[in-house]
Amino acid sequence: MIAPFMFVLGVVLIYNNFRGNVSAPWDFFGPAAVGVGVALFMIAARGLGGRTISDDPGDR
Repeated sequence: MIAPFMFVLGVVLIYNNFRGNVSAPWDFFGPAAVGVGVALFMIAARGLGGRTISDDPGDR
């Protein structure tokens, strides 16, 4: 699963950006990586049968 790694990578890049030790191209890639990570995670959650844990009566 690549989404959590993309999300963590984006958070790390944003953190480094706030510290001011990242070059210009990474300023955009940090938030983009977070967005891609979140989007992939949502797509994957939908793709697993299209249901969440709360939709399964057996998990209640």
